[in-house]
Amino acid sequence: MCSVFGIVGNNKIDLPLFEKSARLMNHRGPDYFGIWKSENNRLALSSSRLALNDLSEHGHQPMTDHSNKLKIVFNGEIYNFKVLKKELLKKGAKFKNNTDTEVILEGYKFWGMSDLLKKMRGMFAFGLLDEENNQFILARDIHGMKPLFYNIKNNQLIFSSEIKSIISYTNERKLDYNSAQSVFLTTSIAPLNKTLFNHIHKLNLGEMLTINLSNFSISRERYSLLKNFIDKNEYYKNEN
Repeated sequence: MCSVFGIVGNNKIDLPLFEKSARLMNHRGPDYFGIWKSENNRLALSSSRLALNDLSEHGHQPMTDHSNKLKIVFNGEIYNFKVLKKELLKKGAKFKNNTDTEVILEGYKFWGMSDLLKKMRGMFAFGLLDEENNQFILARDIHGMKPLFYNIKNNQLIFSSEIKSIISYTNERKLDYNSAQSVFLTTSIAPLNKTLFNHIHKLNLGEMLTINLSNFSISRERYSLLKNFIDKNEYYKNEN
């Protein structure tokens, strides 16, 4: 199952509280718990791992590429990662383990995130730090199989596989009575990007969120939409 937890932004991170909050999800990944932090204590990533591919320490997360400029925490499974790995090897990519996680790192370098996400088949939620281009990317699979929650406040992003870790770090518990709760009680369907908490959101299924860490500008991209796969008239009839 695994878990991801991380904080990126312009504010100093309380590292003991960060670890405490991250470890609340240890039940999701009992095989290994890892933390990476930047020298200025403004960026931190963590993962609790349930090992599936490459059970050795080479599969531990947070994971870096050969240049040590890309770092990722990943929850999920990429079903076609062996096919993608063969394509990347032909392009000159180098691998040091047999995980699908490393395929994301190398695929990002050779194809860019938008094209990579369109090639990937699986269920996933991950955060990727690109230190060379000073940006951070969150992404979630097209079906929303893997959870990914986030909070953005005061030029700081906190993301997590479970809401309780965000609450633990922020100590904010205000409920959003007029949003997710009212919709859910009326329709029995939870809104795609909302939760019961006022300050916590879900990343949409098939969505990529990119943060420019220089100025903390945020861009969003829906790399996959249902209407791209079915008859447009049928899609809009159902949407209405």
